[in-house]
Formats: sequence, C-alpha cells, structure tokens
Amino acid sequence: MVKQFKKVMRSPISWIAFTLITVFVLCAVLSPILAPYDAGAQNLRERFVPPFWMEGGSLNHILGTDDLGRDILSRLIYGSRTSIAVGFLAACFSGGIGITLGLLSGYFSKLDGIIMRIADIQLAFPQILLSLSIVAIFGGGFTKLILVLGITGWVSYARVIRSEVLSIKTSDYILAAQTEGVGGARILLRHILPNIIARAVTISTFQMATAIITESSLSFLGLGIPPNVPTWGNMLQSGQLFVDSAWWLSFFPGLCIMLIVLSINLLGDVLRDSLAPKTS
Repeated sequence: MVKQFKKVMRSPISWIAFTLITVFVLCAVLSPILAPYDAGAQNLRERFVPPFWMEGGSLNHILGTDDLGRDILSRLIYGSRTSIAVGFLAACFSGGIGITLGLLSGYFSKLDGIIMRIADIQLAFPQILLSLSIVAIFGGGFTKLILVLGITGWVSYARVIRSEVLSIKTSDYILAAQTEGVGGARILLRHILPNIIARAVTISTFQMATAIITESSLSFLGLGIPPNVPTWGNMLQSGQLFVDSAWWLSFFPGLCIMLIVLSINLLGDVLRDSLAPKTS
C-alpha cells in the first residue's frame, strides 16, 4: 500500500487535489479555531456587506455577510464540517453494506441472484430521486441523511466488488485453499478481501463526492440538514433569493461544493488509473 500511495502522489493532479481536500478537512476539524465569528451570530446592522474588495466591503468580513448579518467565511468553515462529515460517513456506511454484499454475491452463487436482483431494482431509480423520496417520508437530519445516503449508495460497491470476487475466486491459491478445506468466510476475509481493498477505496472517493452533492441538493430543497445548521446546501438555499443583489451569498458555498467534489473526483481518477491491474 505504501508503494501504491507513492505512485499515486507522483501525479501533479493528485497533489493539487490532495492539497485542496486537506485544506477543507482542516477547516472542518479546526472550524471553532479558524472561524473568525460564530456561524450563527447575527448582526442586522451589517446585512449584505459585500466582500472586502468591493465598494462598501470590510476586512472584518472578508467574504461579506448574508441577509441576517452572519459572516460568510465563518459559515463556510463551519459548513465544511457538516458537509464533509456527511459525505465521509455516508461513503463508509454504504461501503460497508456494498462490500459485504458484493463479497457474498460474488463468492456464494446461491446468494448472487437475490442480491443482484435487489441491486437491479434499486438502480431503476436515480439515487437523488430515491434519496429525496425517503427523506420526504421519514424526515431529514444528520443521522437520517447518512442512513439514507448509505442505503441508496451501496449498489456501486456491490456490483464492482462482485465482479472482482468472481475473477479472484478462480485463482489457483483460492482453489488450493478450498481443496484444503478452508471455510468460505475465512477465504473471503483472509484471501479475497485484501485484494479488493484498493478498488473499494477508489469507489469510495466517487461515492463521497456523490454524497456531498446529494446532501447539498437535499439541504437546498429544505429536506436535508435543518436550516439552523450551517451547511453549504443551506447557504445556497438561503442565498437564492438574493442572487441579483448579493451574489456572494450563493457563489462562495457553490464554489466550495465544486472544489471539494472536483478534488475528490480527480483524486479518484488518479487512484483508479494507478491501482488498476495492468494488462499486457
């Protein structure tokens, strides 16, 4: 894994993506220290203060303020904590489900038909539409959103891991282990699982980016994280009414979403190309 990591980090694109992701993660972890103001602190006397480089701007609010006088930079920093946490935890949850079902489906032929038919049924519905429907019925919130994104995102893992397992289980060392009477559970955990970790990590990067976009979309529609919690999606939703007069309310959270998703996808592309098995 160390050699593979060094190989990945040789690419300039991966360095740029990794640096941007690191900046966002540090903002999320150190948000109480880095944010100049409380994300929820209101000051109606300083409503719609533009960014500091514009006429009427102030260095006290580098990126300006919103319709309630809240500091945009502080809300972006605090919002990174929620948005990134949702994306990461949702990717882990869906990965746990998808990897487990993919291993079972690929190794045990009796379970393959059942699991893949369930996956086919779920694939018939777009993930954002399925997530929207579930959240509309059961309600939003941090925990519920992670559960919904995890339940709707496992198929991506399961189908890829299944195909990997189907290829690996015909290898000589797997056949030798079966001949010696090694149980299926031990073969999956000790011989197959280590060989599909790299592919699972690659999938998780794209799944995390998808989860961040889905969370932002649901929050924008008022069905995700509660409005009183600063997230990039909530900031987009509150700023949509003032796009003409106060463009910075929507621009900066949208820019953050674009940069984090682009960085994760670029890193995922490099991981996919670097960790994929080479054929001659």
